[in-house]
Amino acid sequence: MVVVQPANRDTGAGIYFPLIHICTRNPQATVAIYPSDHFVHPVKKFIEEMRHAAWAPERYEDKVMLLGAPPDR
Repeated sequence: MVVVQPANRDTGAGIYFPLIHICTRNPQATVAIYPSDHFVHPVKKFIEEMRHAAWAPERYEDKVMLLGAPPDR
């Protein structure tokens, strides 16, 4: 499914609008948001870490989780 933002309203609206749509369809959904302007290397390590992190919402219900990595340049 693609949710189209009707006009550019920057990042906040670009994240909030689809989240409201998801919440109305499945209030228990787990959502991951990845900035599109970041380069992550190695990709396999990133995918491994995201799979590991995916279990966290089940364990820590009613929490918002923020994962990050220090920039190297």
